Amino acid sequence: MQIGIGHSQTIEVPGSAGMETWEFCPDRGQAIIDVAQAAARAVTMPEDFPPLSEAIVEGDQIVLALDVNCPEIVPILLGLVRTVPLEKLGSLTILLSSEATSQTEREITEALAPYPQCEIVLHQPEDRAQLGYLAASAAADPIYLNRRLIDADLVIPVFTARPFGSLDPAVMEGGIFPAFADLESQKRVRQETLAGAGIDEQEAREVAWLLGVQFLVSVIPTADARVARVIAGSPPGIRRAVEHQIEATWQRDISRKADLVFACLDGNQQQQTWDNVARALHVARHLVRPRGSVVITSRLESPVGAALHRLAANLDFDRLQAQLAKDKHRDALAASLILEIRQEGRLLMLSRLPAEEVEGLGIGAIEHPSELLRLIPGHRSCAIIRAAQFCGIGVPR
Repeated sequence: MQIGIGHSQTIEVPGSAGMETWEFCPDRGQAIIDVAQAAARAVTMPEDFPPLSEAIVEGDQIVLALDVNCPEIVPILLGLVRTVPLEKLGSLTILLSSEATSQTEREITEALAPYPQCEIVLHQPEDRAQLGYLAASAAADPIYLNRRLIDADLVIPVFTARPFGSLDPAVMEGGIFPAFADLESQKRVRQETLAGAGIDEQEAREVAWLLGVQFLVSVIPTADARVARVIAGSPPGIRRAVEHQIEATWQRDISRKADLVFACLDGNQQQQTWDNVARALHVARHLVRPRGSVVITSRLESPVGAALHRLAANLDFDRLQAQLAKDKHRDALAASLILEIRQEGRLLMLSRLPAEEVEGLGIGAIEHPSELLRLIPGHRSCAIIRAAQFCGIGVPR
């Protein structure tokens, strides 16, 4: 078994007598070699939908709405753009979700330089000028989305297929909401999802229906955060094709718990974010026994934000929890989960951040990968969650 510590890096875990050890990890299928070709093939032979090129009408305004956490997003995007009849289009916008790092944004811009017809836009949920009103939800909440989506003739979400029980609701519908919504909606939905363990997905499905999403591109990751499969088609076609596979391989059974849980952020630097720390902690906290230890293994180097800085305050649990519930900064969800886990047990993290900065959050700092193995002796059971940012928890529907 192996602990993932970032892009293509692992540490082998030796067998230990008297200790139960297991790995929560999908089938290690062969990663796709030519990802761009696989993406192009997916949209020319989609599920329950005509080839994408045949669905485009002269003068269409098309938006590719990218979940930037898709593994190998740049070659996937190139494969898609090469299949689109650019000469027929009115416009082609590449809309990046707000989690895009500056490195990812730069790589996409450089890769698309030969295609000047493509406009690259980073979604900024706090920028009211970017937003447009779509409708009121069934619960009477106003739905604001990036205006490019509302004005488009054809919206094509490109997303990571995640299982039920993840922090990302209704991704089988394309993951548009709340990823491309306003900041207030993002905070509300993610807090509701956290409290309900992903049970309420109705609003995300409603948004996809109101927006008229007809065609999706879904990416299935491998255990080391590469691409196992790219599949395109209608929402029902995608669901039939991948839902069972995703839930069988990426949904973790929470009936089996361990004293020590390693939650690994496998993948490139785009995967090493506080948003993905939150996704990993959401799964890990359901798999660790009371008073157990959770270890995040990463190459995280993103700065500590305003909400996370609250964890350094000398306040009791209830007061901190109440403050974070009102905090509108994007790292508030990660901060809330860190607070809960350190209240219930011990939390440690391997990252590229300075040790004093990590410890200021009430997290034990691990400064070198070799230190990870020293944590194992003394525990009765140990669980490893590979690519934990893509996982969900096994909760009843």
